[in-house]
Amino acid sequence: MGAMRRSAGRRSGAYTQTERVLELMTILRARRTAVRLDALAERVGVSEKQLRRDLAMLSAAGLDPKLVRIDGRSAVVLARSSQETIALSLRERLTLLAMRDAFESLHGTPFAEDAKRISEKLVATLPDALRLEFEALGPRFQYVPDGGIKHYGDHADVVDELFTGALRRQKVDATYVSARGTERVEAFEPWGLALYRNGLYVVGRWERDAAPRVLAIERFRAAERRRRSHFEVPADFSIASFFHGAFGMFPGAPRRVVLDFDASVQGLVEARRFHTTQETVRRSDGGVRMTLHVPTSPDVVAWLVGWGPRVVVVEPEDLADAVREEHRCALERGMPNSGTIHAT
Repeated sequence: MGAMRRSAGRRSGAYTQTERVLELMTILRARRTAVRLDALAERVGVSEKQLRRDLAMLSAAGLDPKLVRIDGRSAVVLARSSQETIALSLRERLTLLAMRDAFESLHGTPFAEDAKRISEKLVATLPDALRLEFEALGPRFQYVPDGGIKHYGDHADVVDELFTGALRRQKVDATYVSARGTERVEAFEPWGLALYRNGLYVVGRWERDAAPRVLAIERFRAAERRRRSHFEVPADFSIASFFHGAFGMFPGAPRRVVLDFDASVQGLVEARRFHTTQETVRRSDGGVRMTLHVPTSPDVVAWLVGWGPRVVVVEPEDLADAVREEHRCALERGMPNSGTIHAT
């Protein structure tokens, strides 16, 4: 396949005119007030003279960019019609804030960028009084991510190539490094993306493989679409069906899992539904017996280890052995040469 080239991303001023005009339309629609031409030209990386030609294209396309003056300088604002206003209830506006903040955990990816732009576009349609009210809702909601946030600042191009490849059904020349350090350089078919614990994963198939796999996006070192390529996804495939029955990001054959939780966590266990197959019964000692039908994957082991001594794996035995082994390794790592454990 030859040396892989990682796309360097688009520099300011490297847009085609069509792309610039679309970007201008997005910027102006997201604002209710005028923006100075010099600031707008700098943002899209062109001269003011070229910017005026781009605005003329917007006008020819049926939009109505109005030239005005701000502090003696030329500025532009997009004229709006009454049909552009979107009615949002107070609860809907708070929900919009919540959705935007949730995607902020994917900072550095096109998803976070698009979520912000969608929010800006909707807010721009609100009357001034409602827009100010919307902005004041910020302190009413806070998204607190679970398990940390992955960093995608250096992977924006990779995410974009994989996501666009999934949308357009185009193969991607990819370099991927597994958790064990094994590198794979091969054409990859991105069938779809999934969000799990503030991390992005791609479901797809390597060119030399028969079955699809789940890959963590941050482990891709390079990704570049083959613009003229095309692949077909099996007609019966969907992301929802692929993960149906999975516990976390690892699909597989479900097995009967029986767990006994201590009475000290009875409230925590009964308050949440960890899986669609979950059934719970209160035991006579105040604890909870939970029965699940899930693949006994690394995600299940990690989840059980997180409960510490407050859960006992009744069955299957190999899952109980895997959990005990994790605890044993953790104990050995925390044990200094003296053979005693130092509490912190």
